[in-house]
Amino acid sequence: MLGATSAALLQVEKEVLPYMETEWECMECGYLHEGKAAPRRCPDCGASGAWEKVEYVDDFDDDDLEEDAYHD
Repeated sequence: MLGATSAALLQVEKEVLPYMETEWECMECGYLHEGKAAPRRCPDCGASGAWEKVEYVDDFDDDDLEEDAYHD
């Protein structure tokens, strides 16, 4: 069973995520487009069908940064 906080976060995700923009990267030139869908052609290089959805991963660990500071 979900706690009140978890349930509230899930509700916010259901309401907000459908309206969020997605970043798309042209695999030919690296141009970034922000929108719900990728354009047909890249406005920078003209490539068609060369889009990949940009996925951001939050795996940075502050503890690793602190440990590295002490290992000079």
